Amino acid sequence: MAIDVHAVDANGGESTPYSANRALVFGELISRGQRITVVTEHPVDAEGLGVGVLLSESSVRQLLERLGYGDPGDTENLLLEPEILAMTPGLVSWLVPGAVRPMWFRLGSKDAHVTVCWPDLVFAVTARGTLAVAACSAAACKRTRNVNLYHAPLMNVYGDGRVCLPGGVELRASRAGRPSAEDAMFKTAFSHVNHTAVLPGNKPTTNANVLRFWRAQGKRPVQVKQLRPMGVCLADWLRGLS
Repeated sequence: MAIDVHAVDANGGESTPYSANRALVFGELISRGQRITVVTEHPVDAEGLGVGVLLSESSVRQLLERLGYGDPGDTENLLLEPEILAMTPGLVSWLVPGAVRPMWFRLGSKDAHVTVCWPDLVFAVTARGTLAVAACSAAACKRTRNVNLYHAPLMNVYGDGRVCLPGGVELRASRAGRPSAEDAMFKTAFSHVNHTAVLPGNKPTTNANVLRFWRAQGKRPVQVKQLRPMGVCLADWLRGLS
């Protein structure tokens, strides 16, 4: 049974009556010490909300498409910040456009740093606290989830994008946990390569040539032609992590 409700326009203050028979509730649950955002759907009647059903990621996506927010060309989303690419019970992913920042290295007993233009990066944190990053085209990521990803030209990153985190770092798969994840990448010192295909070309990547690459690159933006393809699109990469 539907009930009559009124929705007030926050901008104009006008009240619009309509009939409601279901409601969506946004909440959080704790899983393995992590706060995870969830959406449940509840029947509505004169007595209030009925027992809810947990919505899957695909159901939420379909709902957003019905509301007009599923268009890949739509740069605004009333529920999530524009830089957030995905948010599910098992993962949050967001875009960090390239910017000039220090990059720190600790190679053996020697410390070094260079100020460079970091590439556009996709960050993802899973409910298990795993951090993964991949290089991308920020403009393309905002348009489609089928965009191809590239190996981040960085140390401490495995071939699938997972990051070897410093000891004691604990990350949360939530919007509030994003600064900690970014600090784990931007404010800690790289110490070793985790796979040999970090940079394009046929030669295996070493610590020395990653540092050489960034010293030569400096503050110039990284071009896509300077990156090595991961062989996976954004949507498939996120599914593999979650």
